[in-house]
Amino acid sequence: MYFETTRRVLRAYDGDHESDQLRHALAKDAVELLKAHADRGRSIEDQPVLTRLQEALQRSVAGLPLADRMKADIAAIHLADRDGDSEDVVLFGLEVLRFSPVIAIHRIASTYDVLPASVPLGRGVFVDGIRALDVTGDGIKEAVVTHGDDGSAGTVHVDVLRWVGGTESFRRIAMALSDWGGPPCAYRFVPAANGQDIEAIVPVVGVFDGRVPHQAATQLWKYDPFADAFVSRGESVEPTEECSAAAERR
Repeated sequence: MYFETTRRVLRAYDGDHESDQLRHALAKDAVELLKAHADRGRSIEDQPVLTRLQEALQRSVAGLPLADRMKADIAAIHLADRDGDSEDVVLFGLEVLRFSPVIAIHRIASTYDVLPASVPLGRGVFVDGIRALDVTGDGIKEAVVTHGDDGSAGTVHVDVLRWVGGTESFRRIAMALSDWGGPPCAYRFVPAANGQDIEAIVPVVGVFDGRVPHQAATQLWKYDPFADAFVSRGESVEPTEECSAAAERR
């Protein structure tokens, strides 16, 4: 059975801080499974091995507190075909588990390299989603990693990670949504030309406002290839709509 090392580490994991032991266990177990079942010659994006990986990771949390809320997130990005071999990146993590790391594995054919912890793959206390989406319109997907923080004043971090290779590996194109004003607000990707814009719903909080329902502001962020970043391209405020209602409407 795969992910036995991860299972043992999780039984002793307190979730109070980042754990190198958990990171190493997750990476080791994932590489073992991928080497055994992935086809080296074709894109990993559509291979059944991703379902195997997700199911094995999900089983590793069985019996833990809040296990019914923990979700194994997997995303894969096909980078290139190299003389009959496939180059890809696989990212995965566990939602809800505090300080659970996001793991990224770069593979060419049957060679698997785990990206070091020094490569930034998002910020925050909880993983809240990992997926792959071509947001820049260059034909290669980006990783979209969402994290949340503790408490009602927490922030939703939406990190768009573009693969650049080399020692940098991923370049982060980041934004944050403040939840200070009450219920978590929302964001979504909106198709634009060949890529995606980001539409964010955020509360409008005045200097003397308390923690009460606030009006909703809609921000539009567009990818700027010259800045290699998402930049704000406008904001509109609904005069009567509260933030929570606007988020539900999305």
